[in-house]
Amino acid sequence: MWTYTTYILSKYFEIHPEKEDELAFSDFADFVFDVLWRKDNLIFHDGVQDLYLDFKYLKKLEIIEFKENDNLEKVKVKIRDKNKISQIVEVVEESATLTGVKLFSEYLQRINKAVERTRVVT
Repeated sequence: MWTYTTYILSKYFEIHPEKEDELAFSDFADFVFDVLWRKDNLIFHDGVQDLYLDFKYLKKLEIIEFKENDNLEKVKVKIRDKNKISQIVEVVEESATLTGVKLFSEYLQRINKAVERTRVVT
């Protein structure tokens, strides 16, 4: 689900642009699991380790950078390539049209609603 992780990360930075230079992995994980999973029933990852695997893949793609650490509370993430993030976001946004799968549009709508709701709260 690394493509949706990238999409959610992009939307997270819309809420918190100040964190683009250094984002605590744990803060993002809280958003994914406390907001998207618990409040909106959007489940893209089996748990924090699964989300971390997506981050490791994004690092391999040179989209983000961070020092790997077994203590995920210490992991700090930086954006390496905003252009690549934008390209992936575009693909995710077009996926419903390209595939004809309406569930993809539903995912995006629910992610966007959660982001907007969170923006109001913060």
